[in-house]
Amino acid sequence: MTQQQQKKQRRRVSILGADLASGNLGINALASGAVACVLAGDPNAEITLLDYGRIPAEFPIKTRTGVVVAPLVNLRFSKNLWAGNHVATLLAIATVFPLLRKSWRERLGKQIPALAAYLSSECVIAIGGGDSFSDIYGLVRLWYVALPQLIALRLRRRLVIAPQTLGPFRSRTARLLARFILRRAAAIFSRDENGFDTVREVAGAEVAEKVRFCPDLGFLMPAEPPEACEVEGLQPRPVQGRKRIGINVSGLLWVGGYTGSNMFGLALPYRRMIEAIMDAVLAMPDTEVLLVPHVVTTARESDGVACREVYQRFRGEFGERVGLVSSSSPNGVKGAIGTCHTFIGSRMHACIGALSQGVPAVGIAYSGKFAGVFKSVDAQDLVIDARRCTGVEEITGLVRFVIQDHGAWTCRIKTRLGELKHSFDMFTAAILEPESANL
Repeated sequence: MTQQQQKKQRRRVSILGADLASGNLGINALASGAVACVLAGDPNAEITLLDYGRIPAEFPIKTRTGVVVAPLVNLRFSKNLWAGNHVATLLAIATVFPLLRKSWRERLGKQIPALAAYLSSECVIAIGGGDSFSDIYGLVRLWYVALPQLIALRLRRRLVIAPQTLGPFRSRTARLLARFILRRAAAIFSRDENGFDTVREVAGAEVAEKVRFCPDLGFLMPAEPPEACEVEGLQPRPVQGRKRIGINVSGLLWVGGYTGSNMFGLALPYRRMIEAIMDAVLAMPDTEVLLVPHVVTTARESDGVACREVYQRFRGEFGERVGLVSSSSPNGVKGAIGTCHTFIGSRMHACIGALSQGVPAVGIAYSGKFAGVFKSVDAQDLVIDARRCTGVEEITGLVRFVIQDHGAWTCRIKTRLGELKHSFDMFTAAILEPESANL
């Protein structure tokens, strides 16, 4: 068999929603987990990223078995509707594609790389940014996530909804859009129990029957040694005898959400919460704080900006007991998180970076997604809903409790981690073997 024939026979899988250039390390974690699941079922599978981007690119994705270089076939959402890779144009082509003559279909497939990527895929995996298949961030964000999925369905590709938070879908438009996609997806996975109820409400009981639980794919992303991560103010590993407390400050909450006016309805000012946590942790003997950005961009809602503000505010008073992660390597940052005794975070995947390594994490939640994900590792009691908390004492009290009871929480989380493999195997089966999706 020639090399060309072997390549032609390789299983091809596309991943939607893996914007690895976004600076959101959680997206990298999801992509890493998705790639790991595909390769667990077929080590020779050919994986393509289908996502928004100005130009095609290639991204190295680290998994526990090695590095996979995945090409990005870029989609566009711009004023130039005539661009072949514009999602609106692609959706129009996909809608009429089955009606076209074979010669026209072949010509379009050769002329439009994005269309060719869809057509060559045996399965299309939608990761939805983990929580963006919802209108919680606005209807525009939902359309961005949904349009590439609609193209896959119109081209009659097998669409698998990867483990994520499904909904909420608050507007009528959002519910109609979600219902259309969910009813036609080949398999649906939710990373929390609430997803079952959301699908039942939006798409009906029959569709809810095919929803399966699987933990967040970010649990599968490997960590690099701590020495591979750049840290300001602290050594890569904690000083002997000290408890390193990791704190992720969400830049999005720091500036009040995209609207700048407490978009998520927090009960207390977020900055006040963070300052209270910093004061409480640093008041304990033998502690040090490592500030960990998990969304690093040039936008004002970047965690990097917020974490540096906190670092500069407390560094003067507490000196060498406060450090800041200055790396944007997803695997390196996870390695740094793994050096922590306890972790506190407002970005979901920063917390997953801790929990997946057996590090107890306190989640400062701004949506319902935290409770379900933490419950998957039996740590639901470590979530504080910042929209309903009664005061900073509720938050700092939980932080102190977890630090003091660290050993018990670590044992509890690690025990649960060992029980999750079957769920990931089910997701792999759904990608590669359609009849296995309902096992």
